[in-house]
Amino acid sequence: MRVLTAEEMRRAEKLAVEAGSSYEALMEQAGQGAASLLLFRERARLEKEGLTVLLGRGNNGGDGLVIARAVLEALPEAGVRLIFCLGEALSELAALNLARLERFGGRVERYTAEEAPETAFSGVILDGIFGTGFHGALPDGIRPVLRAVQEAENVGKGNAQGGGRLRIGTAESLLISVLPPVFVEFGARCPGALLSTKTGPVEGLFEMVRQNEIDLLYFLDRKMDFPEWVKVAEHKERAVFVAAAVHPLAKEERIGVRRLLQEPLVLTERGISYRYALEQALAADGIALEPFLETGNTDVITRLVRENRGVSFLPEFVVREDLDCGRLAALSVDCPQIEMFSQLVYHRNKLVTPQMELFIRLLEERISRGSGVDKTDFLAYSV
Repeated sequence: MRVLTAEEMRRAEKLAVEAGSSYEALMEQAGQGAASLLLFRERARLEKEGLTVLLGRGNNGGDGLVIARAVLEALPEAGVRLIFCLGEALSELAALNLARLERFGGRVERYTAEEAPETAFSGVILDGIFGTGFHGALPDGIRPVLRAVQEAENVGKGNAQGGGRLRIGTAESLLISVLPPVFVEFGARCPGALLSTKTGPVEGLFEMVRQNEIDLLYFLDRKMDFPEWVKVAEHKERAVFVAAAVHPLAKEERIGVRRLLQEPLVLTERGISYRYALEQALAADGIALEPFLETGNTDVITRLVRENRGVSFLPEFVVREDLDCGRLAALSVDCPQIEMFSQLVYHRNKLVTPQMELFIRLLEERISRGSGVDKTDFLAYSV
Protein backbone atom coordinates (compact mmCIF):
# COMPACT_ATOMS: atom_id res chain seq x y z
CA MET A 1 0.00 0.00 0.00
CA ARG A 2 1.38 3.43 -0.95
CA VAL A 3 0.82 6.31 1.47
CA LEU A 4 0.34 9.70 -0.17
CA THR A 5 1.31 13.08 1.22
CA ALA A 6 -1.36 15.75 1.47
CA GLU A 7 -0.04 17.43 -1.67
CA GLU A 8 0.03 14.14 -3.60
CA MET A 9 -3.53 13.44 -2.51
CA ARG A 10 -4.74 16.82 -3.74
CA ARG A 11 -2.95 16.29 -7.05
CA ALA A 12 -4.44 12.79 -7.46
CA GLU A 13 -7.95 14.14 -6.83
CA LYS A 14 -7.39 16.97 -9.33
CA LEU A 15 -6.21 14.53 -12.01
CA ALA A 16 -9.21 12.25 -11.39
CA VAL A 17 -11.63 15.18 -11.80
CA GLU A 18 -9.85 16.33 -14.97
CA ALA A 19 -10.23 12.77 -16.29
CA GLY A 20 -14.00 12.97 -15.96
CA SER A 21 -14.81 12.16 -12.33
CA SER A 22 -16.15 14.68 -9.79
CA TYR A 23 -15.32 15.55 -6.20
CA GLU A 24 -18.78 14.31 -5.22
CA ALA A 25 -18.13 10.92 -6.86
CA LEU A 26 -14.67 10.69 -5.27
CA MET A 27 -16.16 11.40 -1.84
CA GLU A 28 -18.79 8.72 -2.31
CA GLN A 29 -16.23 6.18 -3.51
CA ALA A 30 -13.81 6.92 -0.67
CA GLY A 31 -16.53 6.82 1.98
CA GLN A 32 -18.02 3.57 0.72
CA GLY A 33 -14.57 1.94 0.60
CA ALA A 34 -13.71 3.08 4.11
CA ALA A 35 -17.08 1.86 5.37
CA SER A 36 -16.49 -1.58 3.88
CA LEU A 37 -13.19 -1.83 5.74
CA LEU A 38 -14.77 -0.54 8.96
CA LEU A 39 -17.63 -3.05 8.73
CA PHE A 40 -15.15 -5.86 8.18
CA ARG A 41 -13.02 -4.95 11.18
CA GLU A 42 -15.62 -3.73 13.65
CA ARG A 43 -19.03 -5.06 12.62
CA ALA A 44 -19.85 -6.59 16.00
CA ARG A 45 -18.88 -3.43 17.85
CA LEU A 46 -20.82 -1.23 15.45
CA GLU A 47 -23.90 -3.38 15.99
CA LYS A 48 -23.55 -3.16 19.76
CA GLU A 49 -22.15 0.33 20.39
CA GLY A 50 -22.72 2.29 17.21
CA LEU A 51 -20.59 4.87 15.38
CA THR A 52 -19.47 8.35 16.49
CA VAL A 53 -18.37 10.73 13.71
CA LEU A 54 -16.35 13.83 14.62
CA LEU A 55 -17.12 16.45 11.98
CA GLY A 56 -15.17 19.46 10.85
CA ARG A 57 -16.36 22.00 8.32
CA GLY A 58 -14.73 20.60 5.20
CA ASN A 59 -14.86 17.62 2.91
CA ASN A 60 -13.18 15.31 5.42
CA GLY A 61 -16.40 15.63 7.40
CA GLY A 62 -18.26 14.84 4.19
CA ASP A 63 -16.31 11.59 3.91
CA GLY A 64 -17.36 10.77 7.47
CA LEU A 65 -21.01 11.39 6.62
CA VAL A 66 -20.81 9.03 3.62
CA ILE A 67 -19.31 6.38 5.93
CA ALA A 68 -22.09 6.93 8.47
CA ARG A 69 -24.76 6.44 5.77
CA ALA A 70 -23.04 3.29 4.47
CA VAL A 71 -22.88 1.84 8.00
CA LEU A 72 -26.60 2.48 8.48
CA GLU A 73 -27.33 0.88 5.10
CA ALA A 74 -25.53 -2.26 6.26
CA LEU A 75 -26.67 -2.12 9.90
CA PRO A 76 -30.03 -0.31 10.11
CA GLU A 77 -30.24 -0.79 13.89
CA ALA A 78 -26.82 0.71 14.60
CA GLY A 79 -26.78 4.13 16.22
CA VAL A 80 -24.84 7.05 14.72
CA ARG A 81 -23.71 10.08 16.75
CA LEU A 82 -22.60 13.21 14.87
CA ILE A 83 -20.45 15.68 16.81
CA PHE A 84 -20.01 19.05 15.07
CA CYS A 85 -16.60 20.06 16.35
CA LEU A 86 -16.26 23.40 14.51
CA GLY A 87 -19.87 24.49 14.31
CA GLU A 88 -22.65 23.33 12.02
CA ALA A 89 -21.62 25.34 8.93
CA LEU A 90 -20.34 22.73 6.46
CA SER A 91 -18.76 22.71 3.01
CA GLU A 92 -21.14 22.26 0.09
CA LEU A 93 -20.32 18.56 -0.36
CA ALA A 94 -20.41 17.85 3.37
CA ALA A 95 -23.81 19.57 3.64
CA LEU A 96 -25.04 17.50 0.66
CA ASN A 97 -24.07 14.26 2.39
CA LEU A 98 -25.55 15.37 5.71
CA ALA A 99 -28.85 15.88 3.90
CA ARG A 100 -28.56 12.44 2.30
CA LEU A 101 -27.91 10.88 5.70
CA GLU A 102 -30.91 12.62 7.24
CA ARG A 103 -33.16 11.52 4.36
CA PHE A 104 -31.95 7.94 4.79
CA GLY A 105 -33.16 7.92 8.40
CA GLY A 106 -32.07 5.64 11.17
CA ARG A 107 -30.89 6.39 14.68
CA VAL A 108 -28.87 9.57 14.20
CA GLU A 109 -28.05 11.90 17.13
CA ARG A 110 -26.57 15.40 16.63
CA TYR A 111 -24.39 17.32 19.10
CA THR A 112 -22.15 20.34 19.05
CA ALA A 113 -18.73 19.89 20.64
CA GLU A 114 -19.84 21.96 23.66
CA GLU A 115 -23.01 19.98 24.39
CA ALA A 116 -21.85 16.43 23.58
CA PRO A 117 -22.14 14.21 26.67
CA GLU A 118 -19.35 11.82 27.64
CA THR A 119 -21.54 8.92 26.45
CA ALA A 120 -21.39 10.31 22.91
CA PHE A 121 -17.70 9.43 22.77
CA SER A 122 -18.27 5.71 22.61
CA GLY A 123 -18.41 2.82 20.18
CA VAL A 124 -16.31 3.19 17.05
CA ILE A 125 -15.04 6.77 16.80
CA LEU A 126 -14.32 8.20 13.35
CA ASP A 127 -12.23 11.36 12.93
CA GLY A 128 -13.56 13.58 10.15
CA ILE A 129 -12.42 16.93 11.57
CA PHE A 130 -9.49 17.91 9.36
CA GLY A 131 -8.34 16.83 5.93
CA THR A 132 -5.42 17.56 3.63
CA GLY A 133 -6.01 21.31 3.85
CA PHE A 134 -5.23 21.59 7.57
CA HIS A 135 -2.29 23.74 8.65
CA GLY A 136 -1.32 25.76 11.70
CA ALA A 137 -2.27 25.15 15.33
CA LEU A 138 -5.32 23.28 16.55
CA PRO A 139 -8.27 25.55 17.42
CA ASP A 140 -8.85 25.76 21.17
CA GLY A 141 -12.34 24.31 20.84
CA ILE A 142 -10.95 21.07 19.44
CA ARG A 143 -8.77 20.21 22.40
CA PRO A 144 -11.60 19.07 24.75
CA VAL A 145 -12.95 16.86 21.96
CA LEU A 146 -9.60 15.22 21.39
CA ARG A 147 -9.12 14.68 25.13
CA ALA A 148 -12.54 13.02 25.32
CA VAL A 149 -11.62 10.76 22.42
CA GLN A 150 -8.29 9.89 24.01
CA GLU A 151 -10.04 8.81 27.19
CA ALA A 152 -12.65 6.77 25.36
CA GLU A 153 -12.17 3.13 24.52
CA ASN A 154 -11.14 3.24 20.88
CA VAL A 155 -10.56 0.79 18.07
CA GLY A 156 -7.43 -1.25 18.73
CA LYS A 157 -6.80 0.14 22.21
CA GLY A 158 -5.22 -1.99 24.88
CA ASN A 159 -1.83 -3.61 25.06
CA ALA A 160 -0.34 -7.05 25.12
CA GLN A 161 -0.52 -7.12 28.93
CA GLY A 162 -3.93 -5.63 29.59
CA GLY A 163 -6.85 -7.62 28.27
CA GLY A 164 -8.42 -7.87 24.87
CA ARG A 165 -9.11 -11.07 23.00
CA LEU A 166 -7.45 -13.28 20.45
CA ARG A 167 -9.20 -15.85 18.25
CA ILE A 168 -7.05 -18.54 16.65
CA GLY A 169 -8.19 -20.90 13.90
CA THR A 170 -6.01 -23.96 13.54
CA ALA A 171 -5.68 -27.64 12.67
CA GLU A 172 -6.27 -30.25 15.36
CA SER A 173 -2.72 -31.59 14.97
CA LEU A 174 -1.17 -28.14 15.46
CA LEU A 175 -3.50 -27.38 18.36
CA ILE A 176 -2.41 -30.54 20.20
CA SER A 177 1.27 -30.74 19.28
CA VAL A 178 2.59 -27.22 18.69
CA LEU A 179 0.40 -24.58 20.30
CA PRO A 180 -0.01 -25.51 24.02
CA PRO A 181 3.35 -23.98 25.12
CA VAL A 182 2.52 -20.86 23.10
CA PHE A 183 -0.86 -20.59 24.83
CA VAL A 184 0.75 -20.95 28.27
CA GLU A 185 3.33 -18.24 27.56
CA PHE A 186 0.68 -15.97 26.01
CA GLY A 187 -1.46 -16.32 29.14
CA ALA A 188 1.50 -15.50 31.38
CA ARG A 189 2.37 -12.37 29.40
CA CYS A 190 -1.21 -11.24 28.76
CA PRO A 191 -3.22 -12.48 31.77
CA GLY A 192 -6.29 -10.37 31.10
CA ALA A 193 -6.82 -11.51 27.52
CA LEU A 194 -9.42 -14.02 26.37
CA LEU A 195 -7.83 -16.60 24.06
CA SER A 196 -10.11 -18.90 22.07
CA THR A 197 -9.53 -21.48 19.34
CA LYS A 198 -11.52 -22.89 16.46
CA THR A 199 -10.63 -26.12 14.66
CA GLY A 200 -12.14 -27.67 11.58
CA PRO A 201 -11.61 -28.33 7.88
CA VAL A 202 -9.28 -25.77 6.39
CA GLU A 203 -11.91 -24.57 3.89
CA GLY A 204 -14.20 -23.62 6.78
CA LEU A 205 -11.37 -21.85 8.58
CA PHE A 206 -10.58 -19.87 5.41
CA GLU A 207 -14.15 -18.61 5.39
CA MET A 208 -13.90 -17.64 9.05
CA VAL A 209 -10.86 -15.50 8.20
CA ARG A 210 -12.84 -13.79 5.43
CA GLN A 211 -15.77 -13.15 7.80
CA ASN A 212 -13.49 -11.80 10.54
CA GLU A 213 -14.57 -14.57 12.91
CA ILE A 214 -10.95 -15.45 13.72
CA ASP A 215 -7.94 -13.16 14.01
CA LEU A 216 -5.13 -15.53 12.99
CA LEU A 217 -5.19 -18.78 11.05
CA TYR A 218 -2.45 -21.35 11.66
CA PHE A 219 -2.97 -24.27 9.32
CA LEU A 220 -1.22 -27.22 7.70
CA ASP A 221 -1.62 -27.77 3.96
CA ARG A 222 0.15 -27.41 0.64
CA LYS A 223 1.71 -23.99 0.11
CA MET A 224 -1.17 -21.57 -0.46
CA ASP A 225 -1.37 -17.83 -1.19
CA PHE A 226 -4.40 -15.61 -1.67
CA PRO A 227 -4.46 -11.86 -2.42
CA GLU A 228 -6.56 -11.12 0.65
CA TRP A 229 -4.09 -12.73 3.07
CA VAL A 230 -0.98 -11.48 4.82
CA LYS A 231 1.25 -14.51 5.42
CA VAL A 232 3.42 -14.17 8.51
CA ALA A 233 5.05 -17.61 8.57
CA GLU A 234 5.58 -20.58 6.32
CA HIS A 235 7.50 -23.69 7.38
CA LYS A 236 7.98 -26.98 5.55
CA GLU A 237 6.62 -29.96 7.51
CA ARG A 238 7.34 -33.61 6.73
CA ALA A 239 4.72 -36.35 7.14
CA VAL A 240 5.91 -39.88 7.98
CA PHE A 241 4.63 -43.42 8.42
CA VAL A 242 5.10 -44.49 12.04
CA ALA A 243 4.79 -47.67 14.09
CA ALA A 244 5.69 -48.78 17.59
CA ALA A 245 9.44 -49.22 18.01
CA VAL A 246 8.82 -52.96 18.71
CA HIS A 247 6.84 -53.44 15.50
CA PRO A 248 8.52 -55.88 13.03
CA LEU A 249 8.41 -53.28 10.24
CA ALA A 250 10.49 -50.85 12.32
CA LYS A 251 13.68 -52.69 11.30
CA GLU A 252 12.88 -53.12 7.62
CA GLU A 253 14.08 -50.93 4.73
CA ARG A 254 12.10 -49.79 1.68
CA ILE A 255 8.82 -51.32 2.75
CA GLY A 256 6.40 -51.64 -0.15
CA VAL A 257 3.14 -49.73 0.19
CA ARG A 258 1.04 -52.83 -0.43
CA ARG A 259 2.98 -54.65 2.31
CA LEU A 260 2.44 -51.74 4.68
CA LEU A 261 -1.28 -51.70 4.02
CA GLN A 262 -1.56 -55.26 5.30
CA GLU A 263 -1.12 -53.74 8.77
CA PRO A 264 -4.05 -52.12 10.65
CA LEU A 265 -4.17 -48.45 9.70
CA VAL A 266 -5.11 -45.65 12.12
CA LEU A 267 -5.58 -42.38 10.24
CA THR A 268 -6.90 -38.88 10.56
CA GLU A 269 -10.28 -38.12 9.05
CA ARG A 270 -10.74 -38.16 5.29
CA GLY A 271 -10.00 -34.81 3.67
CA ILE A 272 -7.37 -33.71 6.18
CA SER A 273 -4.49 -32.16 4.22
CA TYR A 274 -1.70 -34.70 4.66
CA ARG A 275 -4.00 -37.71 4.38
CA TYR A 276 -5.56 -36.26 1.23
CA ALA A 277 -2.09 -35.70 -0.27
CA LEU A 278 -1.13 -39.31 0.51
CA GLU A 279 -4.35 -40.65 -1.00
CA GLN A 280 -3.74 -38.67 -4.18
CA ALA A 281 -0.18 -39.98 -4.46
CA LEU A 282 -1.29 -43.60 -4.01
CA ALA A 283 -4.33 -43.30 -6.26
CA ALA A 284 -2.02 -42.94 -9.25
CA ASP A 285 -0.99 -46.58 -8.65
CA GLY A 286 -4.55 -47.72 -7.99
CA ILE A 287 -3.99 -48.04 -4.24
CA ALA A 288 -6.71 -47.02 -1.76
CA LEU A 289 -6.37 -46.54 2.00
CA GLU A 290 -8.71 -48.56 4.20
CA PRO A 291 -8.12 -47.68 7.87
CA PHE A 292 -9.76 -49.55 10.73
CA LEU A 293 -10.09 -46.23 12.62
CA GLU A 294 -10.43 -42.61 11.52
CA THR A 295 -10.25 -39.78 14.08
CA GLY A 296 -9.31 -36.13 14.05
CA ASN A 297 -7.59 -36.51 17.43
CA THR A 298 -3.89 -37.14 16.87
CA ASP A 299 -3.39 -37.94 20.57
CA VAL A 300 -5.67 -40.95 20.17
CA ILE A 301 -3.79 -42.05 17.05
CA THR A 302 -0.34 -41.81 18.62
CA ARG A 303 -1.52 -43.65 21.73
CA LEU A 304 -2.82 -46.58 19.68
CA VAL A 305 0.39 -46.69 17.62
CA ARG A 306 2.52 -46.64 20.77
CA GLU A 307 0.49 -49.61 22.04
CA ASN A 308 1.34 -51.42 18.79
CA ARG A 309 -2.27 -51.56 17.64
CA GLY A 310 -1.54 -50.33 14.15
CA VAL A 311 0.53 -48.00 11.98
CA SER A 312 -0.24 -44.45 10.96
CA PHE A 313 0.74 -41.54 8.74
CA LEU A 314 1.24 -38.27 10.64
CA PRO A 315 3.10 -34.95 10.49
CA GLU A 316 6.53 -35.41 11.99
CA PHE A 317 5.94 -32.66 14.56
CA VAL A 318 3.08 -34.72 16.04
CA VAL A 319 5.34 -37.71 16.79
CA ARG A 320 8.73 -35.99 17.16
CA GLU A 321 8.92 -36.53 20.94
CA ASP A 322 7.96 -40.22 20.62
CA LEU A 323 10.54 -40.68 17.87
CA ASP A 324 13.27 -38.99 19.92
CA CYS A 325 12.43 -41.10 22.97
CA GLY A 326 12.41 -44.34 20.99
CA ARG A 327 8.76 -45.17 21.62
CA LEU A 328 7.91 -44.91 17.93
CA ALA A 329 9.88 -45.53 14.75
CA ALA A 330 9.62 -43.73 11.41
CA LEU A 331 9.13 -46.44 8.78
CA SER A 332 11.16 -46.62 5.59
CA VAL A 333 8.36 -46.85 3.05
CA ASP A 334 8.84 -46.91 -0.71
CA CYS A 335 6.41 -44.08 -1.30
CA PRO A 336 6.62 -40.48 -2.59
CA GLN A 337 7.54 -38.14 0.27
CA ILE A 338 4.64 -35.98 1.36
CA GLU A 339 5.50 -32.44 2.37
CA MET A 340 3.10 -29.92 3.82
CA PHE A 341 3.59 -26.37 5.06
CA SER A 342 2.48 -24.94 8.36
CA GLN A 343 1.33 -21.39 7.58
CA LEU A 344 0.25 -18.46 9.72
CA VAL A 345 -1.95 -15.84 8.05
CA TYR A 346 -4.41 -13.06 8.73
CA HIS A 347 -6.74 -11.06 6.48
CA ARG A 348 -5.14 -8.05 4.79
CA ASN A 349 -7.98 -5.84 6.09
CA LYS A 350 -7.43 -7.02 9.65
CA LEU A 351 -6.39 -4.50 12.28
CA VAL A 352 -3.28 -6.08 13.83
CA THR A 353 -3.67 -5.84 17.60
CA PRO A 354 -0.94 -6.06 20.26
CA GLN A 355 -2.34 -9.50 21.15
CA MET A 356 -1.83 -10.69 17.57
CA GLU A 357 1.71 -9.30 17.53
CA LEU A 358 2.54 -11.10 20.79
CA PHE A 359 1.16 -14.41 19.55
CA ILE A 360 3.12 -14.16 16.28
CA ARG A 361 6.32 -13.48 18.21
CA LEU A 362 5.75 -16.34 20.67
CA LEU A 363 4.99 -18.80 17.88
CA GLU A 364 8.17 -17.73 16.11
CA GLU A 365 10.17 -18.40 19.27
CA ARG A 366 8.51 -21.77 19.84
CA ILE A 367 9.10 -23.09 16.33
CA SER A 368 12.64 -21.73 16.18
CA ARG A 369 13.52 -23.54 19.43
CA GLY A 370 11.55 -26.69 18.74
CA SER A 371 12.54 -27.53 15.19
CA GLY A 372 15.70 -25.68 14.36
CA VAL A 373 13.76 -23.68 11.76
CA ASP A 374 15.51 -20.61 10.47
CA LYS A 375 13.85 -17.39 11.57
CA THR A 376 13.64 -16.31 7.94
CA ASP A 377 10.69 -18.72 7.72
CA PHE A 378 8.82 -15.99 9.58
CA LEU A 379 8.12 -13.49 6.89
CA ALA A 380 8.44 -9.74 7.32
CA TYR A 381 5.10 -8.05 7.91
CA SER A 382 3.86 -4.58 8.71
CA VAL A 383 0.91 -3.29 10.66
